Formats: sequence, structure tokens, C-alpha cells
Amino acid sequence: MSALHRRAAEVRSAGTFLAVRELAAWLSQQDFPGPQARDANGETPLMRAAWQGEDGVVEALLAHGSDPGAVNDDGNNALWFACLHGGPATILRLVGAGTPIDHANDDDVTCLKIGRAHV
Repeated sequence: MSALHRRAAEVRSAGTFLAVRELAAWLSQQDFPGPQARDANGETPLMRAAWQGEDGVVEALLAHGSDPGAVNDDGNNALWFACLHGGPATILRLVGAGTPIDHANDDDVTCLKIGRAHV
């Protein structure tokens, strides 16, 4: 197990879940009818929360079965969005949930390339 995966496991086990009511309010505010919904570009609530750096929401969505490996219409997954705009805790949580770190989107850009560009 790599150091990154060990740290991700620590973050995953140290989290605190949002209450169902709080998650429902966040989903409504973001115009998602539920945790498995998609917007017009195929973006999921997990991707949106990762992009916004909403680690508590990311944690709650993962606990409610959101697929960390799902991709939108451009081939981007939640980890790609977290590397672009999110925070380290969200990135580690998604890695710990099994999101592929070497997945390339439709433009052949990986989340590793995005993360490196924004360091």
C-alpha cells in the first residue's frame, strides 16, 4: 500500500457524516433530485461536491453509494474535479474510496496532471 493510499484510509476513517437532512438540503440547493442523479453534462452530485471542496458532502455521498469512478460526458471523474478545485482531504477521501488516480478524460488529461498543474 502506497503512502497516498495509507493517508487516504486515515482520512476515510476519521470523517464525520452529514445528517440525511443536511445532505438532502445540499442536493436540493444544487438542483439534484437525489444522490445518484446527473445534470445535463452527466455530472453527478459527487463530482459537484468534489469540485466545490465539500468534503463532508463527498463523505456522505460515498456513504450513500455514489460511484467514485463515475465519469461525466467529458470523461472526468470526481477526483479530477477535486484535483482541479477541491482540497486535500477530499482528494484523499476519493482515493481511499477507490477512485482511479490514473484515469484519463476524453482529452487524455488525468487527475494527476490536473493536480500537478494546480500545486
